[in-house]
Amino acid sequence: MIAAVYLAAAVLATSSAARSTLPIPEDVQIAAFRSELVSNKDLVRCLQTNGVDPKRSVLEAATLPDTIVVPGSACVRVMDPRRGSFHRSTGKPAVFLSMGAFRRIDDSVSELHIVSYRHGKWAEGATLTLKRTADGWSVTTRRSEWIA
Repeated sequence: MIAAVYLAAAVLATSSAARSTLPIPEDVQIAAFRSELVSNKDLVRCLQTNGVDPKRSVLEAATLPDTIVVPGSACVRVMDPRRGSFHRSTGKPAVFLSMGAFRRIDDSVSELHIVSYRHGKWAEGATLTLKRTADGWSVTTRRSEWIA
């Protein structure tokens, strides 16, 4: 139990540490969020970019069929695995997708860190590499950094 508490604290600390001051372009946010979303109407996805809610245009563009996408501020982050994070207004189970640590490698390649968090025993941090093509940004590599 103590290990789970330490692990959950590390997840939250890593999420905060992944915040960068470099703004993440909206088209990069959309590509990264869409790559992480899986259609599932039972889980609400709570999105955050650099520790704040993304713009409405990003939320709308990132939404997939059978997926509920809301700003992170609309959800409550819970460490307890018996309860888990949830959507504030409906009480539905929720997963936070929080991105940060954006780094532009060159004009056509960028990296960012993304954390997926349901509760203290269900979380993952990954680094996404994105490439810009004529069709826009797309994730080319997903490197899992840690799993709880």
